[in-house]
Amino acid sequence: DFLDEDNVFIEKNVELEDFVVINASKGPVYIDENVVVHAHTRLEGPLYIGKNSVVAANSVVNKNVPDNTLVGGCPAKVIRNLLDPNNWLWLIIDR
Repeated sequence: DFLDEDNVFIEKNVELEDFVVINASKGPVYIDENVVVHAHTRLEGPLYIGKNSVVAANSVVNKNVPDNTLVGGCPAKVIRNLLDPNNWLWLIIDR
């Protein structure tokens, strides 16, 4: 676990890619286990990112992210639940 003076909590197995900005000036930012935050993303506290979630590149996240969720956009919105087997069809169809 990681805690710094700016109210940023990062659990184990978290991948923060290049140019990720975490702003905890308005409240704490908590990133749970096994999360990937892709490049050029801004995280605005107060914020919780749930376990096993993915944040798409170039996103601005200002609301909590549930466990096992893919979010993206500006502002970030839920794209899909990563555990729903019906959501994996796009991997096959889009190829």
